[in-house]
Amino acid sequence: MISHRFYPQLMVTCLLILFAILWSCGKGPTKPGEQNDPPDTFITKKSLEKVPLETDSTGAFVNLTKFVYSIEYTGVDLDGKVDSFQVSINNGPWSSSTIKTSSSDTLDFDSESATNTVSVRSKDNQGAVDPEPASVVFTLGETGANAMPTTAFESGPSTAATTSSGVRFVVTGADPDGQVVQFSYSLDGGAAQSVAADADGKAVIEFSESNGNLLAAGNHSISAQAIDNLGGMDETPETRSFFVSSGFSPIIEFQAGPADGGGWFSGVDVSFAFSAVLSHYDGALLGFSWAFDDSSEGAFTAFSTEGLATILGGNLTPGDHFFVLRAKDLAGVVSKALIRFNAASASLDQGIVLIDDCGFSENETLEAIFAAAGFPVSRYWDFDGDAANGHPQDDLSIWTPGELGKYSTVVFFTDNSPTAFDNSLLLGAYVKAGGNIWMTSYNWSGADSGFLRETAGIRRVFNNFECAGIRGVNPSWANPSGATINDAFDGLTIDWTGSRGSVDILDPSQTAGEAIFEGTPPGNFPEWPRAVFMPHPDPWGKVVSWGHSLRQTSSNDPALQAAVAIILGTLFGE
Repeated sequence: MISHRFYPQLMVTCLLILFAILWSCGKGPTKPGEQNDPPDTFITKKSLEKVPLETDSTGAFVNLTKFVYSIEYTGVDLDGKVDSFQVSINNGPWSSSTIKTSSSDTLDFDSESATNTVSVRSKDNQGAVDPEPASVVFTLGETGANAMPTTAFESGPSTAATTSSGVRFVVTGADPDGQVVQFSYSLDGGAAQSVAADADGKAVIEFSESNGNLLAAGNHSISAQAIDNLGGMDETPETRSFFVSSGFSPIIEFQAGPADGGGWFSGVDVSFAFSAVLSHYDGALLGFSWAFDDSSEGAFTAFSTEGLATILGGNLTPGDHFFVLRAKDLAGVVSKALIRFNAASASLDQGIVLIDDCGFSENETLEAIFAAAGFPVSRYWDFDGDAANGHPQDDLSIWTPGELGKYSTVVFFTDNSPTAFDNSLLLGAYVKAGGNIWMTSYNWSGADSGFLRETAGIRRVFNNFECAGIRGVNPSWANPSGATINDAFDGLTIDWTGSRGSVDILDPSQTAGEAIFEGTPPGNFPEWPRAVFMPHPDPWGKVVSWGHSLRQTSSNDPALQAAVAIILGTLFGE
């Protein structure tokens, strides 16, 4: 009997030839009364492959450590013949006998250094079993079955960048057959440090004042390597080299809230939205801290990355106020911005103001329509002036809470015009203070405008948001024509036949929009409302949006006068 474990195919072939020669020289089959020698077993081929990744219902990987082995084997019996084989994994129980000369099954590897042993034994035609089974040891390093992860810097100072002493790198890894679980990194060639990866295979490497590891001025380098769930490490580290200097600070920018020197309505919540620019030095933000009407240290909030601060209306009394914002980077450098503004009460006692915010004069018909319907305009404000119709060019004083808040209803006509668009947040505050708005225009295309989406409940006012005539009015209000239409709906799209494609009118996230009047436009347009009403809770005012067909209709149109009476009278209470 020959001792053996694993033999390449060529060696096994040579041994089989030798055994055949010996057998032909007289060994032959076992004769009656003679002792039967057990067979010998040879493993001739082996391979190991990773099981394709699968996830459970939560998205978690369920087979990160699973591999599939494959082996081929044969047996030799000098005094008989081999009739079956059995397989054992890691000295476990032997499998059922089989005539197959190959085997494949799943192995578990919990690390790069783990091993698994697969053994095979043959049995001859008289039931004798090979007492020294053939065995093969599988290791991931030997077979290369575990693919190594890769590493990349997602953010942080780029190579050759000049930055501050506080920096943050976000490092990310990818593993085609497993999961990145940690990273090893080294600063300036020093000792390796490790940091755990999150579920997305990312980690943060931070040098900051709060961590007590600010970088010294001068040149630095950092290298990082991803490590997978089996301990396999990226063999080509990702490296960044950069220079640390001083004199940098965040730049604060405001996206919402009163401007410095501007105004707001008393009793109405005011929100400041802000951000910080640090890209000029590849810096990283620690957070924001703010205070209202008190600049003492104890009045400031704790630093947070949230870029929004809301002052409740109950704290916004009539008079002067200020908002102080601080932005702090990882190096501990603080920038400060101050917003001073005035809060005024909305008296809402001077009727209707019509705001002509277009750079052309086409809105005089609207003034006549209102007068014919019994709702004369108290003030006509004209962006560019129209001397022929007795409208001088006005200044921008209308866009202050003290002036705008005098009027119970604001009707404005705009074509992405500068003043109403730039003061959309103030218009939203005006509605929250109890004022009504009737918006009629060619375009207001700011789909992300807070005024449109939060206050008007729509995405935009659009050129063809109009029709040839009024077909009906909502039965919940006075209904001179006696017609009824659909009421509540939560989305509307106009199939624009020009180059713009489909245009969303109502914000799909809103569910309270109602069609006041329905129109049936000619051509390829579907049916859509001529006017949309967005109800709000008390004490908010009401908002109506109507396409620019108002200016195309004569002032003595009785249906249009009835519509004006419903909107201004029944709905707005003028």
